Amino acid sequence: MSDNKFRLAIKYSGIAIQMALIIVVFNFFGEKLGDRFEKEWIPSLITLLGVFLAMFSVIIQVLKENK
Repeated sequence: MSDNKFRLAIKYSGIAIQMALIIVVFNFFGEKLGDRFEKEWIPSLITLLGVFLAMFSVIIQVLKENK
């Protein structure tokens, strides 16, 4: 594996880990807010917001790389 391909693999692995962490953190806080306010829809909404934010973050990072 060439050095450039290895660096790209590391970069994209980092992006995937970042995406997973964003979703997990939003899910955690969504669960806490759902328990606090006793609403069943809050965890789903907050987790979905985390998914959109993670996707947005990935898209921005890929677009910056392709400039």
